[in-house]
Amino acid sequence: MSDERGRTFGQKRERTQDTRERDRGGRNRRRRGRRGASARDPDITGRRQLGAGFVVLVGLSGGLMAIQGGAPLEVIGAVTLGSFLLGGGLLWYLSRIMG
Repeated sequence: MSDERGRTFGQKRERTQDTRERDRGGRNRRRRGRRGASARDPDITGRRQLGAGFVVLVGLSGGLMAIQGGAPLEVIGAVTLGSFLLGGGLLWYLSRIMG
């Protein structure tokens, strides 16, 4: 069955699928992808915590090596800050190559 515009009726599955693909504003949800993922998603939260732990581990290990080497306080601070930056850069690189 179809009307004068050529639209078909009686295909309930297609109408249900069209309804699921649209959000309240009538926009198509599939175009957004995973960009609008919830902050409560355990996978995203776990990755962020693991990444933060990795950066802290690299940063503090650099500072502890400076302390064990007997460096002055200014050098310890600079090495710790540099290690945190290096850890952040390494995390960025690893997340980029791992996808």
